[in-house]
Amino acid sequence: MMRSNDKLTCIPDYMEPFEFGYVFRKDETGEKLRSQFNEFLRQIKNDGTLEEIDARWFNKDETGKTIPDYRSLPAPNGTLRMATEALYEPFSYIAGNQIVGYDIDIAVRFSEAYGYGLEISDMSFDAVLPAVQTGKCNFGGAGITITAERAESVLFSEPNYAGGTVMMVLRDPDAPIPEFSTFSELNGKTISMLEGAPFEDMIKSKVQNPGGFTYYSNMLDLLLALKSGKTDAALSNNAVSRLGINLRKR
Repeated sequence: MMRSNDKLTCIPDYMEPFEFGYVFRKDETGEKLRSQFNEFLRQIKNDGTLEEIDARWFNKDETGKTIPDYRSLPAPNGTLRMATEALYEPFSYIAGNQIVGYDIDIAVRFSEAYGYGLEISDMSFDAVLPAVQTGKCNFGGAGITITAERAESVLFSEPNYAGGTVMMVLRDPDAPIPEFSTFSELNGKTISMLEGAPFEDMIKSKVQNPGGFTYYSNMLDLLLALKSGKTDAALSNNAVSRLGINLRKR
């Protein structure tokens, strides 16, 4: 929808920089799995593999965006269950009959390297952390921002991605600038975000008097609300926005 719609843009300044990580249960088993995952992340950062994964998923060329069939991975050390929301391109989304994406690619490579099978459970974003906390899933990855509040209930891996939160808005394709091009222009306006994304205080630090907050269960519904005028702005991250609107790196 973003690629085909020239009415979507974003305020160019970051709301706030962030780092993404994977989440694990706060127990001995979760700690062991996190240690293995961190070891793997350090390895692929050092040997250039993570840079290659970045280049594959954060561009508009769809031809290279494939991963092995994780459903057929050998599992001498057991099978891991991963929680994700498969509506968050490029991190986790459905292509054909398979869940793919940046976070999925890393998880598949990790599982293969450490002898795990992999099952992926698609769910709403606000269900990912509870699924890991309760043991329904062994870990989760869905473009999850590392925050102190979330770290009270789950273990975070080392960061695998760093970027910035941006505010997506509508624009008139024939106008030189969008209706909202600075955060101050959103004073009194409705701002929306994904459920389970606790960013109200961050928004208030940039927008002095937001008109109110609304919440959506997935990115598609969030963008549809913006497109239809149900909300004035939508919180996203720079990687998702860049795919749709060619936001330049700074």
